[in-house]
Amino acid sequence: MADKRQALEYELAEEATKTPSHMRTPEEREWREQREEQLESVSDLEKSLTGLDASGELSHIITVEDCDHCTGHAHTPRDYRCRRDILYCNLNKALIAALLEFRASYFGNEEFLSKPFRRDELDAAWTFGC
Repeated sequence: MADKRQALEYELAEEATKTPSHMRTPEEREWREQREEQLESVSDLEKSLTGLDASGELSHIITVEDCDHCTGHAHTPRDYRCRRDILYCNLNKALIAALLEFRASYFGNEEFLSKPFRRDELDAAWTFGC
């Protein structure tokens, strides 16, 4: 997250040195506005993740139940997880909310996705179903 935030900050600073704000084309202003919104989204997600981590909410996202073979200590610590192990995802609501908020604010309506997967289509389906 920090790398992405720094990359966006660098892009914005670099662009600011090229063209004074009063001389930017509509396309340049739109580009800058989009990058500023992305920077805000990345910063917000970074703050949310930092807060969740500080409160211990990210400590046990995945729980592993070893298979009988693994329980017998047949694997060394450097082995990858056994395909027979059971993995449980323990995602909390605050993490899911932070990721959904990031998705909506960073990608907007997600025009790059096909119609059933765009944000407005998902919102409409959710409203219709409730």
